[in-house]
Amino acid sequence: MMGTEFGLHFVPVASGPRTATVTVTYNTSRSYTFTIQGRGRDNAVISPNLTVATERTYGRRTQSSLIGAAAADSGGNLYFSQNVTQWSDNFSSNIALARMNTDGTLAWQREWNEQFMQRQPDPGQNAEAGGGGNSVAMGPDGSLFFVGNRSLASTNNTFQGLVARVDPATGNMLWARGILRGTTPSPSLANQGVEAYAVDATLADRVIVAGAAGNGGILLAALSKTDGSLLWGRQLQLTTNGMQSRAHSLAVDAMGNGYLGGFTGDAGTATLIRVTGLNSTAPAVAWSKTVGIGRGGNINHLALDGAGGVVASLDYRGATTQLGVARFSSTGAVLWGRIWDAMNSGDNNNSYAVSVSGASVYLGGRVAIAPFDTTAGEGFAMRVGLADGAWQWGAFYYTGKTTTTISEHRVKAIIPTASGLLVLAQGFPGMNNENHYSGLWYQTTNEGTMFPSGTGSMRLANAVTAGMLMVTDRPAVSLEPLLFVQSATQMHPGTAHVINTSMIWGAPPADVTFVPPAERTANNG
Repeated sequence: MMGTEFGLHFVPVASGPRTATVTVTYNTSRSYTFTIQGRGRDNAVISPNLTVATERTYGRRTQSSLIGAAAADSGGNLYFSQNVTQWSDNFSSNIALARMNTDGTLAWQREWNEQFMQRQPDPGQNAEAGGGGNSVAMGPDGSLFFVGNRSLASTNNTFQGLVARVDPATGNMLWARGILRGTTPSPSLANQGVEAYAVDATLADRVIVAGAAGNGGILLAALSKTDGSLLWGRQLQLTTNGMQSRAHSLAVDAMGNGYLGGFTGDAGTATLIRVTGLNSTAPAVAWSKTVGIGRGGNINHLALDGAGGVVASLDYRGATTQLGVARFSSTGAVLWGRIWDAMNSGDNNNSYAVSVSGASVYLGGRVAIAPFDTTAGEGFAMRVGLADGAWQWGAFYYTGKTTTTISEHRVKAIIPTASGLLVLAQGFPGMNNENHYSGLWYQTTNEGTMFPSGTGSMRLANAVTAGMLMVTDRPAVSLEPLLFVQSATQMHPGTAHVINTSMIWGAPPADVTFVPPAERTANNG
């Protein structure tokens, strides 16, 4: 009698003893049952804090996207953005915006498509991801906005600061404006342009926009929610050496006070600025700080703390990067600062998103910890106490590290809702991994080679005492009118030009899909 040989691969997805029962049926009615036992090679523990209820992948399978930011309405519907290439434009990048309903279905999707480059710029300046955490905003009144850069020529070095209001129910464009220094709609000089990085829709009658002005200063502007007309435009010269400063993030309270977070060119690191009177015609700078987090560091997302202060995502740059978060008072004092995995030796630890809910702060980003994927990095989520930055829990999104499972993930938004967390992430499968998009949420570890490997709490460090967060006062500065100074007698005011979007804002190609990861794999698309 001839026998049949077969092989069996037992691959537990978590550590600890795992038992599987195998039943072999033969001769129609006879069977043989046996058990096998093993454990995962890496000391991975499924996260007890995050359980996926709905998971979707979005995009065009043959092209990459750089994920921007997200906002949610009171019903739990999610609105998110991304920079896309070779959707409707085979050469330059476009901006896409979509809505996911609470049941995980796609309500609508739109793409801003013009001849030249449109994008939400990466605060890290490396095009590793899309726009910063404040590049999409929803107001208490349900109004939806996004910002970005709109190129005016094939050179792609002169930009309008794009500000757009979208109907959240339909995705239709309500209005769009392009902010410039001066009155010329399409100037030839790059220093007449501006870049829009952040938007806040908290105030009832206006939307506040922040970014970079072409003269090296920071952009700050207020536009009418009704039609996008420019209520006022300002520029803030932090530096005297001509080096570019930028506001990458923005948070405004209901009384018209706000914070700008970004990068200052003279110090070459992050800055935090408090402004007042954003609900008036006379905004003013209360104070500005240099937030020393290393060369190239910046603040890429801000969230109000509910007590007059602000929580910041600290984007450490350079050969060794960090996952960093800090809370500041209304006077600019550091209430606490934290970094996670301070002893890492690579550049795969990156912070992108912060949010505040009750007595907790959430931080989202990317992490690389051994013995897991230290090449591409995993999505990262952490919760600490609002009052003191104390550890609560941490998790990472891991797909594996073989050639057919490795995938990079970056968490770009964490939005707490009444029913759980809405998490937006950017994912890139590896070169030989075209069909494996998703993974599992695992508990962060204290030490990767021991079992049990801990919760990750021991990797949380005080950024201030570690010398990795140093805040100093900056010289007093004032907001100036948004002007293009052509000569001593020719000073042109800033303008928010009306953009006709009838041929610009539309549906993306039909093969852009929004499906569960398993369906994308099964359909190979």
